[in-house]
Parts: sequence; structure tokens; C-alpha cells
Amino acid sequence: FVSAFVAAFAGTIETYWFYWRVWFLSEALAYLMLAPAILTWIASARNTLKHISLARFIEACLIACGLLAISVRVFTWQTAGDDTFPALLYLPLPLLLWAAVRFGPVGVNTSLLIVTLFSISGAVQGRGPFATSTPAENVLSLQLFLIMMSLPLMFLAALIEEGRAKT
Repeated sequence: FVSAFVAAFAGTIETYWFYWRVWFLSEALAYLMLAPAILTWIASARNTLKHISLARFIEACLIACGLLAISVRVFTWQTAGDDTFPALLYLPLPLLLWAAVRFGPVGVNTSLLIVTLFSISGAVQGRGPFATSTPAENVLSLQLFLIMMSLPLMFLAALIEEGRAKT
């Protein structure tokens, strides 16, 4: 009787912890991806649209088109299985760094939102590097990838923007 109770209790704790972890990371991901993008769009809409040059607009379009093409290739074209090439996850990183350095928080948050939407879409469709294990492991891997990718880039963009404001 005692061993059955302990086993049932341990299973309940493990299940509770799993759902709590998934819930916490999904909330953190929403706060890291959606809120900063929306808030930086609102804050910069007044100033940026009035003073944007053609060269800067073309540069932003190049970053956006590059991220779209890379995200489609990495997150939706790959099929799940042994032929999945996980190193492709790093392909968006140069463009994300470019967006962080040149466009600050607005650029990096918009770029991260593009990567996030395509990675989630690919995982839901069963494609890409986040569709190779069980659904629970895929969700956890995707959440950790997006959080670990976004935090350093957001900090970099904020530091660069702070440096620009001082000069």
C-alpha cells in the first residue's frame, strides 16, 4: 500500500512539475517575444517613420527578407527525422546580430518575432529541428532555444542603444 501511494504521489509530482515548467516557459516566451516587439513599435513609431532614409529602409528590407528566407529553410523545409541538421539553427544569428546593431531594440525584437513565428509554425506542422522527439521534449527544446537566443540579443541591442543615446 505504501509503495503504491509513493509511486502515485511521485507520478503526480512529476506530472505537476512538467506542466508547471511548460506553462512557465510559455509565459516567459510570450513576455520576451510579443511584449517587447509591440512596445518598441509603439515607442518608435512616432520618431522613426518621419526620419527614415531610403538606404535604411532598404537595409531593413534586406534583413527582413533574409530572415524570412532563412526561417523558411531552417524551420519549415526540413523534415523530422535522422536527416535533420541541427546546426542550421544558427543561420538566423548573423542577421539577428545585424538587426540588433543597426536597428536597436526595434530591429532585434521584430527580427526575433519573425524567427519565433516560423519556428513555432514549423514545430506545429511537424517540420524542422523541433519535431524530432516527443511533443513535450520538442516544446521544451523550442522554448529554451528561443529564450536563450533572444535574451543576449535584446541585451546587446539595449546596450548599443544606450551608447548611442549618450553620444
